[in-house]
Amino acid sequence: MSACDAHPGQLATHRCERGCGKLLCADCIRRGHRLLMCGHCGEMAVPLEAAGPVGGGPAAAPAVRPVFERRAEAEARARAVPYGFADAVLYPFRGDGGKSFWALLGLYAAFDVATFIVPLLALPLSIFTFAITLMVPALLFAITRTTSNGDNELPDWPDWDPWDRMLDAVTYLVGIVICALPGSLLLKVSGLGLGSFVDPETLPKLLFLLAVAFFLGVVLAVPVLGATAVYDQRSAIFRLDLHALALMVSPAEVVGIAAAISALLVGSTFVRLILAFVPLVGGLASTALGMYTSYLAAHLIGLYFRRHDPKMDRIYLGR
Repeated sequence: MSACDAHPGQLATHRCERGCGKLLCADCIRRGHRLLMCGHCGEMAVPLEAAGPVGGGPAAAPAVRPVFERRAEAEARARAVPYGFADAVLYPFRGDGGKSFWALLGLYAAFDVATFIVPLLALPLSIFTFAITLMVPALLFAITRTTSNGDNELPDWPDWDPWDRMLDAVTYLVGIVICALPGSLLLKVSGLGLGSFVDPETLPKLLFLLAVAFFLGVVLAVPVLGATAVYDQRSAIFRLDLHALALMVSPAEVVGIAAAISALLVGSTFVRLILAFVPLVGGLASTALGMYTSYLAAHLIGLYFRRHDPKMDRIYLGR
């Protein structure tokens, strides 16, 4: 028998499979969408083969079931309390995870200052910055997943596992490409090319189609990135048939979420372009705005899955 890493006095019944790798007791396990999740990093928890009986009965069932019942009650209360966009805007700053927002921002600020003072540090610090940025997709997936499970606070940063973090980054990029397909098809059918930018007659139509293409991509991102994160299945990213069903669960709500995310993305991009010309402070403010926008977008997608989790389960799990 093994002891829980976080609670040495309790028996470990599960282990975090792909995240922190910790041994988990009943109090360290969360109930997700029919999945057992690590309460520390949000990755899937799997039973320990060596987990033996306690008091003559199965260790996992009696110990875990009361915890799951409390989790379910907490999630039900979270869904019962009104939680709108005005509440969501403060999401990136809540809980212990919110400290990581400021810690990461401070780290980027230190890098900027060091590079400004000693230009030769640009290359090594860029490599380190890339390694940190590589973890962002995993964090965004964790934000969506924990939000869908009832959390209104930022999760902790994922552990550094180069292979898993690379897979998360590739999965996220593939998802973005998939979301761009409807807009690309629309532009292809329109017959407008790059030459339309210099043609005063076709430029308004091209700009309109680009805006529509962008919005369609954001709409599709709600189920594509949401399902991949919530159900922790990379293959789900390609199930456009299921994503179409997920969009039809509440089309008006998806449009509202997509409109909010689009406004955040466009507004933050515009502000970041302006701030890019301001040394040091402009770069730091630009980074902060980009982080905030990404965190909030992932949170809003998770809220959609939280509000409609029984229907989403039936769509993606067939239950």
